[in-house]
Amino acid sequence: MGRAEELFQAWLDEVGFGQDPDMAGTATRFTEMFREFAPRPIEPLLDSFTIVPVTTPPDAPTTAVAVRSMPFYAFCAHHLVPFFGHASVAYQPDRALAGFGSVARVIQHYARRPTLQEHLADNVANALVGKLAPKGLVVRLQARQMCMEMRGANMPGEVEVLAVRGQVDATLLDMARVG
Repeated sequence: MGRAEELFQAWLDEVGFGQDPDMAGTATRFTEMFREFAPRPIEPLLDSFTIVPVTTPPDAPTTAVAVRSMPFYAFCAHHLVPFFGHASVAYQPDRALAGFGSVARVIQHYARRPTLQEHLADNVANALVGKLAPKGLVVRLQARQMCMEMRGANMPGEVEVLAVRGQVDATLLDMARVG
């Protein structure tokens, strides 16, 4: 058993679950699950892999682009319980486009560590703006927060967060809707 497992087992013992036969091996399983969920160290996206923007000719049309309803799963940094939902990104290109898979990878990268929904939206928006320099960009995250549903308010519901950068109009906002 490694140090992380030992510490988690000590925590289970402290809160009174350490001797529960159903929880035998939980410290190891939890640690393995968390390592699988967040397999790389916390690092800025731009240092870990590259979004290669596709440059378009200066006279090319700059049609707005939306990638919608991409599922994501994250852990709340305050409670280490899951929040999950769908992300949509819409942007008005200037002269660079991102591959659709790049947008999904940016979301997955930032969701794969403890975070807050608001920070997740901001990190995704900042990474895409940093690489694409679009005229405008919207990141919309709709999620169920288990910290709200399982404790505290004990009430189900969706939390929606918008990160808006640059010149955004109603059309771009509408394109970023989930669903």
